[in-house]
Amino acid sequence: MMSPRTRRSAMWSAILLGLASLLLSSSSSSSASALAAGDVSTRLPDAASLKPDLNLPLCAYTVTTVTGKKIGAGTSSVISLRMENKGGESVFFSELDNGKRHFERGHTDKFDMMGTCVSDLCKMTLYTDDSWDFGDWFVDTVAVSVVTSRGSEKRTWDVHSWLPRDDEAAELFLTVDDCPK
Repeated sequence: MMSPRTRRSAMWSAILLGLASLLLSSSSSSSASALAAGDVSTRLPDAASLKPDLNLPLCAYTVTTVTGKKIGAGTSSVISLRMENKGGESVFFSELDNGKRHFERGHTDKFDMMGTCVSDLCKMTLYTDDSWDFGDWFVDTVAVSVVTSRGSEKRTWDVHSWLPRDDEAAELFLTVDDCPK
């Protein structure tokens, strides 16, 4: 029997391989269409952009999530986060974990992490491994505070949506894109 960590690692490997093969074999018009500012989308991200840029300096990030109060809003699934700016620079956190119970219905959770420095964040994508029978998560908001050598920056995304959507064909990610077009 696989441990939960091994199962998660195998699942993420399968997801990334699936994304890569889908991107290589598909020229989907939905991935080519531009999103209007503020749209919530479940379109596939570029698999290559999930890799962090190790040449950038590290910054301190505080990510705050608010789980909705709807029945069934909480999750025990592994949640990952990718944020980027208009120029495509991004930072990826493979697991939001603060050592406590998190993503509980009606709760606010704070995660302190280090990652590559990216300023002017305007787009964020949440990923789930959907590893539990009731793995759906209703996300109200995601906020981030970044501390760099030049100062600090704050950003909040209003999500108000389920991750994944409440059906078996749902995508395992959710994007909120507020970048200027």
